[in-house]
Amino acid sequence: MTGPDPAAALEDVGAEVMVCLLTDAEIAMRFPDYPAWLANPAPHQAVHLPMVDQGVTGDDVVRKLVGDINQHLDQGTGVMVHCGAGYGRAGIVCISVLTSRGMDLDS
Repeated sequence: MTGPDPAAALEDVGAEVMVCLLTDAEIAMRFPDYPAWLANPAPHQAVHLPMVDQGVTGDDVVRKLVGDINQHLDQGTGVMVHCGAGYGRAGIVCISVLTSRGMDLDS
């Protein structure tokens, strides 16, 4: 595989689900083999929800993603969320999950 090994990354952190927030163009430019893994990540699971970097994604889309992630977490399934750098799109999704689970923003 060209680029990072998503299955190994999941195994390193004990997660089963990869949430990819990269756009198709970002993936094609940086990780040309990644779409094949996203389409067939067995034995893991993959969610590809493209979000434009520094863009605005609809509230309903983000709420559904947060709900889906929470379902996995409630079942004891680890989830890894990533974007291009890990502090914009992924950060917003992760803080949304944490606050939906009762974490205070000051924590």
